[in-house]
Amino acid sequence: MMKHPAFWPLACREPYRVFFPIGLAVGVVGVALWPLYFLGFLPVHPGIVHARLMVEGFLGGFIFGFLGTAGPRLSGATPFTRRELGLLLALYVSVIAAHLSGYHTLGDVCFFLSLVTLMTLVGRRLLKFRRLPAPGFALVGFGFVCAVLGLFGMLASGTGTLSGRAALLANTLLNEAWVLYLVLGVGSFLFPMLLQIPPRQSALKSLRGTRGAMAIGTVLLLLYLMELWLPFPRVLAGLRFLLVTSYLVSSINVYRGTAPRGTMVDSILLGMSLLIAGILFPVIWPGLRVAGLH
Repeated sequence: MMKHPAFWPLACREPYRVFFPIGLAVGVVGVALWPLYFLGFLPVHPGIVHARLMVEGFLGGFIFGFLGTAGPRLSGATPFTRRELGLLLALYVSVIAAHLSGYHTLGDVCFFLSLVTLMTLVGRRLLKFRRLPAPGFALVGFGFVCAVLGLFGMLASGTGTLSGRAALLANTLLNEAWVLYLVLGVGSFLFPMLLQIPPRQSALKSLRGTRGAMAIGTVLLLLYLMELWLPFPRVLAGLRFLLVTSYLVSSINVYRGTAPRGTMVDSILLGMSLLIAGILFPVIWPGLRVAGLH
């Protein structure tokens, strides 16, 4: 009779087994706050806690779980140790507990520490790689830079040291740019595998892979930062739309996919379509940017 491996050694090799279920539960709680509020069970408006739970809890759980699993595997490095996984998990749970308790500054600080911990654990392994990660993986680094900048900005805005436009940019970097970079970076090599797309000479490869991805990441970051000085939200949103769409077309040629249609393939195609639509939304209705991104 075959014995099942112990859970913690398995979780160290595949951290998604811990983070995905917690992230899903946090997402359910984050959405449930709204009907509870309108039914009169919550005395405080859930806007802040909802945003923090969905970005730092729900999305954070899936990002931590995926990168904690894929990062070591992509580089051929060793998986997390029990101590490393325990530290990351403790920080992540602290984020959720702090925001649910209304201590949002503490939650943001814990989330910053969890980001630094994950970047250290994965980055240390990538530096000792036996295999180069996919070129698009460079965009994941840009995403974490945006998350850290956004967190610092949001913490500073709480003390009144930032202007309204700078505080809005910090919120955008954390709630929008961080997730967008990770979807683009991970999706550029994960989606072609899932869709069974034959390899081809793409625009990214003509720019020598990682350097091309870094160039795209830099331009996209500059377009976000320019919102501080240029009062042209539609123009900047339009440039972001063109850049992201061009990247997706050059790195993911979805129409050449050979995978049989099914729930997974249809979900990927729908998700990519909604991603593009969400980025296009501020071009048409800049005043409803948050609604469109949802």
